[in-house]
Amino acid sequence: MISVKDVVLLAAEFVGVKEKVDDYLSGVMDEEHQRLVDGFVCCYNVVENELAVDYLPLVKEEQMTAKDGKIAYADLSQKAAYIIGVFDEYGNSAPHKRMASYLAVGTGKYLVRYAALPVKKAFDDDSEYAVGVSERLLAYGVAAEYCLHKGLSAESAAWEKKYKKAVAETFRAKELKTIKAGYWV
Repeated sequence: MISVKDVVLLAAEFVGVKEKVDDYLSGVMDEEHQRLVDGFVCCYNVVENELAVDYLPLVKEEQMTAKDGKIAYADLSQKAAYIIGVFDEYGNSAPHKRMASYLAVGTGKYLVRYAALPVKKAFDDDSEYAVGVSERLLAYGVAAEYCLHKGLSAESAAWEKKYKKAVAETFRAKELKTIKAGYWV
């Protein structure tokens, strides 16, 4: 499991302020150190949210019971970026209509599959990504966001380039293996 703390430490090392984060971890809790760590955590949340919305959705499934033909989005355990599908109790795709604050369905029990937005993290929390995303990828993104917030546009662009490259390499579709005509006979 990837921890926010480990990502922040790596990103802080990338941008040259790891000693200050180490001081924070060793008990120096003044306003400057707290603001620095809080800033890194904020950047972490931005990056994790971007990954979930743009690259690798956090797919959740929940059993829900429709009340008056409605399943309120607020009743889902996490906020949904979008609905992937609604299925009846037999696993069949169920007719539904996406409304502003609810799903319009028939009466009964349904499985709702959706792409969840990540829950806002604190310094001691873990990432919602257990597999598929590396600590280094997240740290590149956090370093880019941190530099951007500090007004270091050239440094931010450099870290953003590394982040985008890592994302592209992580999510690059595997090439399909094809067999030339007649070779399988």
